[in-house]
Amino acid sequence: IESAESDPVRLYPNPARTHLSIEGPENLLEGAMLTDNQGRTVAPVEGTEIDLTPYAPGLYFLHLANGQNKPVVIVR
Repeated sequence: IESAESDPVRLYPNPARTHLSIEGPENLLEGAMLTDNQGRTVAPVEGTEIDLTPYAPGLYFLHLANGQNKPVVIVR
């Protein structure tokens, strides 16, 4: 199990209501995608903030360039 200190990508706040901020190396975020819990692409990630207001509450995943998937929870 990796500790938070060794994880190069940070998502906050998580759970999120309206926006999700992403911190991490640009090479991991390039080409990243937000998908729903059934694997459908919801949005490409552009920049370091995702507007979550168009999406229903639930579980989503941020797919990174290195193949890692990070859970994202949207609440209202």
